[in-house]
Amino acid sequence: MNCNEAKRIDIISFLAKNGINPDYNQGVNYWYKSPLRNENNPSFKVNSFKNLWFDFGIGDGGDIIKLTSMLFKVDSSNALKILSNNSYSNHQKVLNSEDSKVLITNVKEISNIQLINYLESRKLKLQLVKEYCKEVSFKLNDKNFYAIGFQNDSKGYELRCKYFKGSCTPKDVTLIKNNADKLLLFEGFIDFLSWFSCRLFFTGKHDYLILNTLSFLNKSKSVIKGYTEVLLFLDNDEAGKRATAELIGAGLTKCIDMSKGYSEYKDLNESLVNCKCRTY
Repeated sequence: MNCNEAKRIDIISFLAKNGINPDYNQGVNYWYKSPLRNENNPSFKVNSFKNLWFDFGIGDGGDIIKLTSMLFKVDSSNALKILSNNSYSNHQKVLNSEDSKVLITNVKEISNIQLINYLESRKLKLQLVKEYCKEVSFKLNDKNFYAIGFQNDSKGYELRCKYFKGSCTPKDVTLIKNNADKLLLFEGFIDFLSWFSCRLFFTGKHDYLILNTLSFLNKSKSVIKGYTEVLLFLDNDEAGKRATAELIGAGLTKCIDMSKGYSEYKDLNESLVNCKCRTY
């Protein structure tokens, strides 16, 4: 079996034959507890249209060959042998590319009780969330959904609710400026909103940069250079620690790792939910 033949194997069928099933799906996205590490909440996504996977916990993803290599801890050559020695279903693209896109249908102030309950489960204050977020209705794969929407600098939205984690294009960072010398940097907007409840370490006037994905880390370095001090509130997983080390090691400006204040938890929001935000 060559690489092109292997890539036609359906990832969802491959995982199922290895005893790995999704917790739920939203349109073309199937969400799993990561088969590559231990976790309580599903953050491993398979896009059934593109037949690609992404693990948000480690900030990495790819095709079925890479997944097989990581899952069985082998190189690409042996991954191909594993795939060729088993009978897996071929991936069939049954959707048009347009069908896999998020289409925003309405944006309004947050009022949906299910979304309000979701915010309460994340210990986020509704009035605060309303300052930065909207209730966004959208279509995905001809189905209607709604979520908390956080707008980025290119007018796209990060979308979150109890059963959905995604975004609509264009994807970008969100920079909130208050003419401050100090920048607070977050990986996602849920942690950004959590900061206002935790009030970790200090209060005062700050600018905020929400990456919305760690893939924008390099792009953000030019913004970071413009501040005398940058406080990093990134996740305590492997990807977050690697990004923190990269920024501190780059010496762009004075960068301080603030994740020690919630070191027992994956991220700032998890610490807030468990009422363990440490203040100084």
